[in-house]
Amino acid sequence: MRYCKRCVTPDTRPRVEIDSEGICNACRHADKKKNDIDWKIRKKEFEQILDEVRTKDPMKYDCVVPGSGGKDSIYVAYRMKHDYGMNPLLVTYPVANDMYTAAGKKNIEIFRTRLGIDHITFTPNTEVDKKLLKKFFIMYGDPYLPWSKAVHTLPVKVALAFNIRLIVYGEPPSEYGGPELARMSVKSVKEIAKTGSVKDITEPENWPSLFEDGSVKLSDLKPYIYPAQEELDKANITAVYFGYYHYWDPYENYKFCKEQFDWNEHDYRFEGSWMNHYSLDDKMDTFYQYLMLLKFGISRAQKEAAPLIRAGHLTKEEFMQKIKDVYYEFPYRYLRECMDWLGMSENEFFGVLEKFRNRDIWERVNGEWRVKSPPWKDKEGALNEKRKEAKK
Repeated sequence: MRYCKRCVTPDTRPRVEIDSEGICNACRHADKKKNDIDWKIRKKEFEQILDEVRTKDPMKYDCVVPGSGGKDSIYVAYRMKHDYGMNPLLVTYPVANDMYTAAGKKNIEIFRTRLGIDHITFTPNTEVDKKLLKKFFIMYGDPYLPWSKAVHTLPVKVALAFNIRLIVYGEPPSEYGGPELARMSVKSVKEIAKTGSVKDITEPENWPSLFEDGSVKLSDLKPYIYPAQEELDKANITAVYFGYYHYWDPYENYKFCKEQFDWNEHDYRFEGSWMNHYSLDDKMDTFYQYLMLLKFGISRAQKEAAPLIRAGHLTKEEFMQKIKDVYYEFPYRYLRECMDWLGMSENEFFGVLEKFRNRDIWERVNGEWRVKSPPWKDKEGALNEKRKEAKK
C-alpha cells in the first residue's frame, strides 16, 4: 500500500491514484480548485444553465435536488432556492427502512420541513429492498450498491415524470479521486456506482438472475434501472454537479447547516473515527465503512479526515496523532440491530465480513489481524528516496 503524502489516503481505495511525487489525484484536484479555477467564470456558466431551464410557469418546478437530509444536500437545496431563486423539488430515496439513526431522523425532518421547498420521499418495496441489500452484502461486501443505483436513478425518473429539465447533485466524483465531471451521463453513472473493481460491477437489469427462486423480478427494479441516454436527450434533461461550479468544502457545508438549521450530529463519536458528523444517516452505514477497511485498508477516520486535510481544516500531523487509536475499532454499536434487520445470525454476519478481508494487505500478528502497512508505518518516504536514487 502506498499512502498520499498529504491526505494519507491509500492507493488501494477505488479510483485513487498516487503520482510519482506521492500525491493522490484527489489532492491534485484540491490544488486545482485553489489555484487554477476561476470560480467567477464557473458561477456564470452555472447561471447560464439555470437561465436556460428556469420556467416562467408558477405551477412547474425548475429543478430536482436529490438528497438524504445530510449537510451537503441541505446546503445545495438552500443555495438553489435562496441564492439562485430557483423553484426546486427535493427528492429522497431513503436509507434502509427503519434503520435511520436518531440524528439521521432529525436531519431528514429539516430537509422535509424547514427549507420551504416541496419534497418527495420515495418508499421502495421494503421486501425487495431488503433482499437486494442482503444479497449484495453477502456477494460483494457492498450492501449499498442498490442504494447507489437508486439515488442516481430515482431523481432522473422524477424529472421525467414532472417534465423538469435540470437535476442538481452535490459534489463531483473528482473530490474523491474520480473524474472531473460537470455533468452526469448514463456512462458516468455506471462508472461511479460500483463496488471497487471491474469484476464487481453488475447492472440492475441482471439482478433477477441472482435470485434463483424468482423472488426478484425485473418489474421490481424500476427504482434502480437508469433511463436510456436517448430518453434523457429527448426530454432535454441535464444533470449537473453543484460542486463543479462552486468551491466545494464539506466542512463549511456542515458549519452552514449547523448555524442555519441547528443540524444534528451524534452525541457520540463513531467507532473507527474521532468525528461524529460524517455519514451519520443510518445504522447500516457503519458496516459499509468497516468493509472499506477490510477490503481496501482505509479506515473510517481516513475517509472522513482526507477532505478536511485537503481543505486545510486538519493537518496531517494532527491526523497521525489520532489515527492509531481508532484505526482497528469494530462498529459494535449497531451490530445487533443490523444482524436482526438482515435476518442473519452472528456467525453468518461475521462470516461475510471475514470473506472480504483482503489477505494481500492484512496479516496475523500475535493471533490478531493487522494491516501490513498501516498509516503510521508508511514506507512511502523510503520508497521516494529509492526512486530519487534510481533516477540519478
